[in-house]
Amino acid sequence: MNKTGKITAQDIMIITGAISVMAMLTYFFNIPNNFCFGGISGFAIAISGATGFGSPATLAAIINIVLLFLGFIFLGKSFGIKSTYASLLLSFELAMLEKFIPRFGTLTNEPLIELIFSVILNGFVSASLFNIGASSGGSDIIAMIIKKYTALNNIGKALLACDSIVIISCYFIFGIQSGMFSTMGLAVKSFMIDGVLERFNLCKYFTIITTKPAEICDYITKNLGRGATEMDAKGYFTNEDKTVIFTVLNRRQAVMLQHVVKEIDPHSFVMITNTSEVMGKGFRDIL
Repeated sequence: MNKTGKITAQDIMIITGAISVMAMLTYFFNIPNNFCFGGISGFAIAISGATGFGSPATLAAIINIVLLFLGFIFLGKSFGIKSTYASLLLSFELAMLEKFIPRFGTLTNEPLIELIFSVILNGFVSASLFNIGASSGGSDIIAMIIKKYTALNNIGKALLACDSIVIISCYFIFGIQSGMFSTMGLAVKSFMIDGVLERFNLCKYFTIITTKPAEICDYITKNLGRGATEMDAKGYFTNEDKTVIFTVLNRRQAVMLQHVVKEIDPHSFVMITNTSEVMGKGFRDIL
């Protein structure tokens, strides 16, 4: 997956699908229920509720465009073409939803169910964007500006600070219930994003102790297209010379290698570990 500043056709498809889902969740679930769990949409809902100026959808679109303009002024192109496209698309889709589907009440009489539905899908689509090096813009741009021009050099803390302000304001504007729903939504969404990202990037780290390294390594490099590293070793109890093979594969390749290792060397010793942070050729770029 391309995670550089360049944008591919696959990136455009992922961003378009993710942003479309995010726009519908914002318009049909978050706005009617006054869910303000972070981001520009949450900020727009809070401002609209406090001042009565404009609809949340319109405010979110305007704020996103203003922040993009500020981003180009203060950050140059550092926030990337992907996030720019995502932010503009979200603004456009919110405006179109408001124009063609006039605002109405909640879809159900169960705000908790709507919160759960919104948070789960929002977490999934946000993770999809982060996985390709994009975001929906908005508060991310604010956080990047804060990081650049203040002593707060951790963008995660900057984002938390921005979202916390929105959550706190929700308690005063919409009351305790909306505030508690929004707090719970933000917390669950954060865990959702981390969990989904980990599943997206999950790989299998193999440590194989064998007496037939050549055949196994040939299969890894020629059939699976992955690299492998060998290290000489000696069995303590048997005093037999062995080879330790290290390799990292995706889940599909891992299943294939398990079966092949069993066929090549039934007496091999195989350890498999889950890992979601793999950097290097064929995986994520080294930071």
